[in-house]
Amino acid sequence: AAATAAGKLRVRSASERLLALTRDADGDVRRACLEALRQLGEQRALPVFVAALADRQTESAGLAGLAALGGPEHAGHVVDLARRSPTSEILLSAVQALHAWRQRTSGAEDRRRLDRAVAEIQGLQGTLLFWQVQSMPPAGLQEPAAVLPQDGTNTPAVFADGRVNLATAVTQPPAPARCAITDVWVPGPSAVQFLGSSSGTLDVWLNGKRVYRRPGEAAFQPDSDRFAAQLAAGNNRLVVAVKAARGSPEFQLRFRRLGSNAERERLVHAALSRQGNPARGRALFLDVEKTQCLKCHRLGDQGERIGPELTGVGSRFARVYLVESILEPSRTIASSYQTLVVTLKDGRILSGVKAGETAAALVLADNQGNKHTLARSAIEQLTPSPLSIMPDGLEKRLTLEEFVDLVAFLAAEKGSR
Repeated sequence: AAATAAGKLRVRSASERLLALTRDADGDVRRACLEALRQLGEQRALPVFVAALADRQTESAGLAGLAALGGPEHAGHVVDLARRSPTSEILLSAVQALHAWRQRTSGAEDRRRLDRAVAEIQGLQGTLLFWQVQSMPPAGLQEPAAVLPQDGTNTPAVFADGRVNLATAVTQPPAPARCAITDVWVPGPSAVQFLGSSSGTLDVWLNGKRVYRRPGEAAFQPDSDRFAAQLAAGNNRLVVAVKAARGSPEFQLRFRRLGSNAERERLVHAALSRQGNPARGRALFLDVEKTQCLKCHRLGDQGERIGPELTGVGSRFARVYLVESILEPSRTIASSYQTLVVTLKDGRILSGVKAGETAAALVLADNQGNKHTLARSAIEQLTPSPLSIMPDGLEKRLTLEEFVDLVAFLAAEKGSR
């Protein structure tokens, strides 16, 4: 409470104490101090904000502090956070911070760096959060120029985790159609599936080529328009054009990477195209013998805290992310859930995530919910692994309908942690 008051009342004499308390054992205290330092505009807190990004309890507060007081030199830290913790909140806040820095920056090189950072974040999970909007004449629908002003300052921007309302960005002059433009950066060529919808017609161009067209108007239904495309290595420019005869032109678009496993692709398609039954999915989730979810995950007051907390998971992640996390658990692993392979001096090899540690011992939690306290003197080698402790093949325990129901339950789980 004292830290919160110091920030709100701008008590600058409290800065030293607040900086010290950012190392407190209590996560709530650390968050409150970070927030107060942001409100005070304390530049000495910049290294503290960066360090806070590595802590699940303070990552949001650290990002807010960097957004307010940092700049282009911190872009790499923001991208790393988005890679480690790709929740809807973090991704959107990260992109907003990068764009805010761009608006305050005049250097061409810094602007290019920030544009690249935004495009890279959008390429991580296929969540397209930042769009620049232009009015279009009818002729422009055939082949939009998709050329933004060099400095980008006069082009209206829209941030959206989902539905994008183009009317809120461009009000004058009236136009029968509007287009939205964004960039996506990926490290290598990627076969992807786009999922989208619009309140009117829908045209999509990728790197100057039309990859999708729906000339007729249809009711807005998320992910109802689907098409495959190939992203090139490096930067890719997307242009979306919407023409709505009635109401505001709106659209939604994102993408997912296509897998090589035909059976998994069948499950993905089913989970994204069917509603499912959340009640049946909940029963499956709570059936430890069948799904094993509660052996590692916490939901409300049930389960373990070995893997990520799932309370409210549907409000933090898109449905497609939940599907892919079940089918490919090693695709994205937060650093706090890094798998460790421990070789003991007696020849045993254990793997799991770090559940605790002291100067004398390491507590390792495995994928069966068991915790092993290992004396450091007994450890021969400690090696990080790129594989998640969540086992592959969970879907093999379920029918297609059960898989869809389980995803429906997780997507509907909107509770607060």
